[in-house]
Amino acid sequence: MSLLALVFLAIHIITSVLDAYASISLIDAVIPFHGSYRPLWLGLGAAAFDLLVAVIITSLLRARIGAGTWRAVHWLAYACWPLALVHGLGTGTDVAQAWMLAIDTICVAVVIGAVGCVWPPPPGRPPRTRRRRGLPVAFVIGLAVWLPSGRWPPAGQSVRARLRISLHTER
Repeated sequence: MSLLALVFLAIHIITSVLDAYASISLIDAVIPFHGSYRPLWLGLGAAAFDLLVAVIITSLLRARIGAGTWRAVHWLAYACWPLALVHGLGTGTDVAQAWMLAIDTICVAVVIGAVGCVWPPPPGRPPRTRRRRGLPVAFVIGLAVWLPSGRWPPAGQSVRARLRISLHTER
């Protein structure tokens, strides 16, 4: 999966370098905070890219570097996504478009839901029940139902009916 992400990221970087809209060099895309075009936002994207490259290189060298080093570097993967998200929000040309805001919102909701499902309970508390683990998932589904209409609950329909309609119309 991360190799596929790297392919799409390479396409993103190459097209950004070739695009005449912004003067971004290949060095700007690799060295964080080096460029003159939106240095903070571009630097966050370059840092996310560098972290992803470190994760992939250590995966390829796992047998030689040991499991502890590999695991320590792989914890950095959790920093890649928020850095890339903030990079896109800060330097993206489509960031004010409704479809881009919807994509970003859904991505954030899915990540919050996933983290909520796997986050361990505090010490001394019993493990969460299935019902409590389902709350983040319910939040994500509710957000997906709410986004197209902008109203909550959707006017004239139950949430279940609205979800059923949206799932059938997307095919």
